[in-house]
Amino acid sequence: MAYNAAMNKILAKALFSRVRHSVLSVLFSSPEISLHLREIARLTNFSAATVRLELDSLTAAGILTDERKGNQRFFLANRQCPVFDELCSIVKKTSAIANRGLLEEMSLKYIWWLSPKEASYSPFRVLAQVMNIGTFEDVYKISTAFGDTSLKDVITHAQPGQFDKKSWSYWHYRLGLADTENTPPLPVRTFA
Repeated sequence: MAYNAAMNKILAKALFSRVRHSVLSVLFSSPEISLHLREIARLTNFSAATVRLELDSLTAAGILTDERKGNQRFFLANRQCPVFDELCSIVKKTSAIANRGLLEEMSLKYIWWLSPKEASYSPFRVLAQVMNIGTFEDVYKISTAFGDTSLKDVITHAQPGQFDKKSWSYWHYRLGLADTENTPPLPVRTFA
């Protein structure tokens, strides 16, 4: 049987509850980022109490780690978990169905001069625009959905004018492409 977007959704539903899949998607799509309970609840659209139960269960199983900072508890994907790589892969495969819809959603906000459908055919353009001027929530959505590898492709193939200096430096640092002192110069337009 060939797997398509609809089958990915059915597979995710068969393997995990909606809450568990949402929590795992948030934390395993960007495993280097730690988030506190309220951030995870906001990103998954579930109540904090529901998310807390899931986080406690996943932490007890060793799938997540937690750390207290002041009176907040931060959660992070546990890289020492024996099924870490498999969970990252499952999350990537079962969350991919939302990418086209997400691109259209982001293009409504950030590529307003094209129809959402037209803009979604140029994913690098949409992603670059969100990376440059997007809100924290929108940047997190694209980071989660597309992963750092895709964002690295966007920044390394950026066209002149797609990034301002501050965003250019931030993304090079955030994606591990350069430290703050050695950011490469912005792409420049050349006239033949």
